[in-house]
Amino acid sequence: MGILKHFFSSKDVNSQVKYWVYLAGPLNCLLWGCKSWNVTEKNKEKLRSFPHSAIRRILRITWTRVREERIANEEVRYCFLQIPDVDAFIVQHTARYMGKVCRSEDRMIPKKLLGAWIQRPRKTGKPQYSCNFLNAIHACLPELTEDDQGLFKIWTQLTMDEEAWNSQIEDFFVSCQSEIYDETEQDEITERAITRMQNLRFDTESVQ
Repeated sequence: MGILKHFFSSKDVNSQVKYWVYLAGPLNCLLWGCKSWNVTEKNKEKLRSFPHSAIRRILRITWTRVREERIANEEVRYCFLQIPDVDAFIVQHTARYMGKVCRSEDRMIPKKLLGAWIQRPRKTGKPQYSCNFLNAIHACLPELTEDDQGLFKIWTQLTMDEEAWNSQIEDFFVSCQSEIYDETEQDEITERAITRMQNLRFDTESVQ
């Protein structure tokens, strides 16, 4: 973000271009290797805070304005071409990787480990880490993952069709782009976000 600060603050660059550069640069660096992560909720909160800070900087929304006008994170993401939360990107990357692993040769170690199971009882207490793969399956295939096992035999077969699997992931990602988490305030948040977007100083339609 520091290297690209002059680019992101330029009024002559279209917001769509800034969006794609942000995805390819800062966000890609942040999520590098995320497909193999198993992180705690505390670390997830840290991951979620950076994108919102970066987007506010791109949109030139100061922290003072955030406090005074009570600008929600949903509004900030909506103003930046309805970019989804960072969780959606983690699911997208992870699900794509899982598809590649399932379609790889049986001799490949990642494929052997994908369905591995340790035949020993788990230690007493709640697991400290969540299963990144299982979270991705629950997000992309909610209708097929009613139990905690994620219906391993079913979703692994679905990944064999690369085009259909990628389409399923894309459907999930698109649904996250327009999602407002608090449905009771959706209309109000959307209206405020549109107003703020219209008041942005840089051109959001075309390159000047």
